[in-house]
Parts: sequence; structure tokens; C-alpha cells
Amino acid sequence: MLKEYASQLLNFLLPLRCPITGEIVDSHGALSASAWSTLNFIQDPLCKTCGLPFSFIDNDEENNDMVCANCIEHPPEFDKARSALTYDNTSRTLLLKFKHGDQLHLAKSFAPFLKTLKDQYFKDADIITPVPLHRWRLLKRRYNQSALLAQAITLQSPELLYLPDLLERTRHTPMQSGAIAKRKKNVNKAFAFNTKHREAVAGKTILLIDDVYTTGSTVNACAKALKKAGAKKVYVLCVARVCAIE
Repeated sequence: MLKEYASQLLNFLLPLRCPITGEIVDSHGALSASAWSTLNFIQDPLCKTCGLPFSFIDNDEENNDMVCANCIEHPPEFDKARSALTYDNTSRTLLLKFKHGDQLHLAKSFAPFLKTLKDQYFKDADIITPVPLHRWRLLKRRYNQSALLAQAITLQSPELLYLPDLLERTRHTPMQSGAIAKRKKNVNKAFAFNTKHREAVAGKTILLIDDVYTTGSTVNACAKALKKAGAKKVYVLCVARVCAIE
């Protein structure tokens, strides 16, 4: 009772605010109505493999069967990827606050978006795991934002087995930037499977969590390591994705 009173007093003195607009909200991570109106959720039609939204509808083809040019030319190691939001000014602001601004409570903001996609596309997933950070970057940042997202989803999906250390980042790669070919080179052989989980992963479907899908190079490298270790399928779930790479 005392704890509840203290919490109410703190909220009165320091009211909770929307991370986008600064308006007063009811709980940590909650978004105001005006902030919600600026979110751009990715909707059909999509590439059935990587989830890239198309700006057109081909009436001669079922939406569920469309594949983007990149997935046709370079089939990914993962089986399917989906993202909740387009990476734009609003989602970028939220993700930067979450990733670099210590606003860890924003994991609760993203979790319902990701849970909806998980239920829609990845019902057969057995294990959930994050894209790992290299130990030096983890030491500097103090937390892995993808792991926090995976934990938040697991709290809403207890049927998933959470294994945060399925993968290890073996090379301290530079921050991802530049063209697709450069990004692929950056993450080549950068991830290794944690062999202590080999029996747990064999024949299972893995749900891999990351914050932003840019070119897919990072999650593709992770999926390759998981498939090599015996995973049956690898799905990718992200908060936002970049929809145009220059």
C-alpha cells in the first residue's frame, strides 16, 4: 500500500509523458493519441519472404504469393521476416530513445505490435532469441535492445522458450552503413552458434528478434548460423524496417 502511494506521489510530481509528443500519458512507454496518428504500420501487399511493403497491387497475382526482386535474386537464409513499422521520423525517434537513450520502458511500447505480428505470421515458432551484441558493444551500451524486446514478447507469449544466448557475436563489426554488399561483408562470419543449445534447437523453429531491418544482412547471417546448427526454420521479427536503401 505504501509502495502504491509512493508511486502515485511520484507520478503526480513527475507525470509520465509520451516519448514523442511530451503529452501526459497513463503508463511508462504509452503513446499519446497524437503520437499514434504519426505511426506508419506496414500493411499488405508485402513480399511474402522479407515483408517489404509494395506500393502497388498486382491484380494478376495473389498478394500472399508476391516476392520482391531482391528475394528472388538473393534468396535469404531466413524463412520469413516481418516488421511492424516503416522506419521514418517517428519510429526512428522512438528507437533511438530506446537503443541509445536508456528509455528501456519503450520495450513495452513495441511489444504489442510485435505480439500481433507473431500471432499472425509465426504461430509455429518454438524458441525466441535476440540478435546478439558483441561483448565490447554490450559493455559500452550496458544492454542489448533486441534482448529486451524478446523478453517483452515472451512475457506475452509464454509458450515460447526464451534462449538469449543461442548466438554469439564473434567479431566486433563496425556500425552497419552503406550499400548491401558492404553490409554483407561486415557481418560475414560474425555470428556463431552456442553449441550448448544444439539439442534444444535441432528441428525447431526459431523466432529471431531485432530492432531495425535495413538490408537484412545481419539477420541473414544469424539465420545461416542457426540453420547450420540444425534449426528447421528461422523467422525474423523487427520493430521497424527501412523500405528504401540508396
